[in-house]
Amino acid sequence: MSTSLGVILGLLVGAAIGFLMARVRGAGSDAELKAARGSITSLEKQIATMQGAQTETTRLASELEAMKKSVETLSAQAREADRSRIKAEEDIRKDLTYMSTTNKSLLEETTKIAGALSSSQTRGKHFTSGIECSLY
Repeated sequence: MSTSLGVILGLLVGAAIGFLMARVRGAGSDAELKAARGSITSLEKQIATMQGAQTETTRLASELEAMKKSVETLSAQAREADRSRIKAEEDIRKDLTYMSTTNKSLLEETTKIAGALSSSQTRGKHFTSGIECSLY
């Protein structure tokens, strides 16, 4: 795009210079020659300014593209981190459910043992059977 813009600008400047030179040669006037040279200088400055603007536009476009890629990468990383966080939360919920079930089971067993030990008759049976097992 910048090459075609340069070619078009070159053709326009060349046409303007050619036109001005033809007028200068035809008239032969020093005043017209000076005016033509001033116009040429002005056109050359405009071309240089436009080329500088084109270069700056190209630089900004490349920087913008790099920033877009960076944002896309960061977005992908954020999505992956969110997936990992959700999986970790699910694992924690499973662990908490398992711990709750285990805690209930331990509480039930402890309650049974406490109930058994509170009855002297049950304690005696277990003590007697424990002794019998150790004797045989």
